[in-house]
Amino acid sequence: MIFLLAPLLIALPFLYCGLVLWAGRAPDWRVVLVLLAPMALGLKLAAWVTGWGLRRVTLRDERGGRDSRQLWVTREKNGDVVVHGHDRGPRAAELWGRSDYEWTVTIQAAHVPAYAVCLGGKPGSNVLRLLQGSFHRNPACVEPGFLKGHGVPVELWSRGAA
Repeated sequence: MIFLLAPLLIALPFLYCGLVLWAGRAPDWRVVLVLLAPMALGLKLAAWVTGWGLRRVTLRDERGGRDSRQLWVTREKNGDVVVHGHDRGPRAAELWGRSDYEWTVTIQAAHVPAYAVCLGGKPGSNVLRLLQGSFHRNPACVEPGFLKGHGVPVELWSRGAA
């Protein structure tokens, strides 16, 4: 239903102007202005449904005492998908040997369609939207081992490990 509503809301001002001009009258600018609000709502709905414009998704933001763990994914302008992790505090020191550890896993744009498929989508699916649903069911879906196991090559970077 929402897939039908968004295009209709976007088209309202154009439909009104077309019908009025077809009837041989000039469109009332006040009506056109009133119809722009549903058009904006339609654009927002379309963006929400398709994930268009979505550039960052936070998958984890945990803070407790002096520890914090953050995990987010970005879609870069060149099409790459980058998983970012940042662990701070005594727990990070136990795991990594330093109290401040950052890392990234980069999936080049050419391999993003394969990543979408291993997340349960289709080659053209919005990977960030898929990750919002997949991560809580399978947190390993952003780890290099998972990606390599599904034939998705990655580039790794880290700072702070001893």
